Amino acid sequence: MLGRWNHAFSRSKTSLQLYYDKTNMGANNLLVDHQNIYDLNFQHDIRIQEGNELIWGVGYRHTQDKIYPSKAVTLNPDHRGFSLFSAFTQDEFALFRQRLRVTVGSKFEHNEFTGFEMEPNARFLWMMSGKQSVWGAISRAVRTPARSEEDVRLLGDVMPPSPATLGLPLQTAIWGSHAFDSENLIAYEGGYRVQLVRLSADIATFYDSYSDLQSAEPQNPFLALDPMPVHLVLPIIPGNKRSGATHGMELFTEWKGAAKWKLSGSYSFLSINTHTNAGSLDSSNPDGSSPRHQYYVRSSFDPTKQLEQDVTLRYVHSLDGLAIPSYYSLDARIGWKAASNLDFSITGKNLTNNRHVEFSSDFIGTSPTQVKRTFHAGLTWRF
Repeated sequence: MLGRWNHAFSRSKTSLQLYYDKTNMGANNLLVDHQNIYDLNFQHDIRIQEGNELIWGVGYRHTQDKIYPSKAVTLNPDHRGFSLFSAFTQDEFALFRQRLRVTVGSKFEHNEFTGFEMEPNARFLWMMSGKQSVWGAISRAVRTPARSEEDVRLLGDVMPPSPATLGLPLQTAIWGSHAFDSENLIAYEGGYRVQLVRLSADIATFYDSYSDLQSAEPQNPFLALDPMPVHLVLPIIPGNKRSGATHGMELFTEWKGAAKWKLSGSYSFLSINTHTNAGSLDSSNPDGSSPRHQYYVRSSFDPTKQLEQDVTLRYVHSLDGLAIPSYYSLDARIGWKAASNLDFSITGKNLTNNRHVEFSSDFIGTSPTQVKRTFHAGLTWRF
């Protein structure tokens, strides 16, 4: 349920929003989660003068949950409530006859896991001409711990005996830790945009510096009897002993070849380089869990006012850390406007593959995420 109240003054406007969300989740068979969220937000926009707008706001969120555990996953306590207080302020102003727009601001939060957090940012947009612009930004962001990272007990699969485990089966277990802190990011971004008669292009680049990233720290193993037979349990707790950086770029172009045909495409590159800090016992390598290269090409052709045709070809690079190969995917759609209020469409997805794997867990034995070839028919009637 959501309610919002808006009010406009001569030089400002306010908004007050309240919502309640109730969710019951249990389909994944790992655990059953009943959750209630209460959220209140207030925002005030002030137009100080021409080209200068100040925005500020405050918010409060309270979450209550009730967890029904399974043999693989438990949370202690199984019932918990926690609150989040937030505030933000942002000033956007123009200089040099509106050609340069600058935005500065910050978000402030207080949560029950790490306490006070501050996330400032500064951005600019320079209009070089009516068809060209450049932009840049620097920001700080944090990822605060989730409840699971403090309270979880997650059991992995039992592995066969080996000489390293004294001839006993070994079971790994993820334990939450109240010492886990926020992960920190300083992000640097920049880009260029050009709009010509038939061609437009956008290029965005970024460099992200990370500290206090989550690491998986093994603890001393111990003997356990449940489930039988006797086996070793190796607890692993989250730590903040990983650092690193990512950099990359994304290029998007669109070409209007004719009045009825449009060709667009995108290419992205991502490089991830992280390392463990001194004193860490983490031997994992999460860098190979994201694709290094991705691109797509889309053709949109409308031969008549009633007929539409879209074809999209995608490529995703391999996930070397998860042993998932690269793949191509072809999607196609045909739409027919039978009448002013009646539309019919047929869509085929993943036409080049019967199925392909896109992701898999590297710890708990859940089924890999597979995408199959699918077809959809849609009929829309407006009245």
